[in-house]
Amino acid sequence: MKFIVKVKNSKLYVYFLASLSAIIVGMSFLFSKVGLSSTLAEIVIAHRLSFAFIGIFVYRFLVGKKNSIRNKDFLKVAPVAIFYPLFFFYFQIQGLKYATSSLAGILHATVPVFVLIFSSIIREKANTFQKFGIALSFFGVIIVQISDIMSSFEFSLIGGLFILGSVMSLSMYTVLTRKIVSGYDWEDVTYVVIAIGAIFFNILALLMHGGASYISPLMKVEYTLSLLYLGVLCCFVTAYISMFIVTRLTAVEAGVLGSLATIVAVVTGVLKLKESFTVYHFIGTVLIFSGVYLVNLKRV
Repeated sequence: MKFIVKVKNSKLYVYFLASLSAIIVGMSFLFSKVGLSSTLAEIVIAHRLSFAFIGIFVYRFLVGKKNSIRNKDFLKVAPVAIFYPLFFFYFQIQGLKYATSSLAGILHATVPVFVLIFSSIIREKANTFQKFGIALSFFGVIIVQISDIMSSFEFSLIGGLFILGSVMSLSMYTVLTRKIVSGYDWEDVTYVVIAIGAIFFNILALLMHGGASYISPLMKVEYTLSLLYLGVLCCFVTAYISMFIVTRLTAVEAGVLGSLATIVAVVTGVLKLKESFTVYHFIGTVLIFSGVYLVNLKRV
């Protein structure tokens, strides 16, 4: 027992969990592409959030977790769900219809930058290092976007804008959870927002596409396994890992390990989906990583 406690408190164990979480997130873009190849966007999101909710519900039931958010608190927590999961997943899945998983992974790396921008608007000011980091990251995004637009203007521009919408939604969710719902248990907040998302997208999918279209993709093993990955591992497990490591890593460490998600997204996109990765993608990615590093550097 003492050995297990010692391992859980070790830095190496925290690094392992952070890396595992980044790898899971990095591969999520590939599995989202698999989902989109089998059915429509709204159905993919509905199934993903349904599996996520079932995973969280079963876990909470097994550990005997009680919900601390009462009816009177619901209206305070619920608006956060507009940004995540509603806007986040809608923009992301729409973006992946037009953009490559590599581009999605690269742009996803800018989340810390947008978190700082929104935080600056609401409560805290960015210093010179952070402002330079923001500019560097945006320059990287522009280079990556121009590279993709040169090959396919319409699809790349639309896809990139949708992905940036998902990035900004997740960033705003992060800021609002710190400011508005910071007094609540993070597990309960996650449980409530995922439940809201699952209800909303299931109703939307059924109204838009009907019961037959909703059920038929689940008959395909590859699709079901992909959505189990996206729902249980990517939504549920990574949320719990993030909350475990957030107080055990510095911002720089978290940023460096989080960048692994982008590398995994690019590698899986190139190897599995045969996506292109040009020298401009590389330069843009390096600039984004450098900007994120500077943004996190002064938070230590």
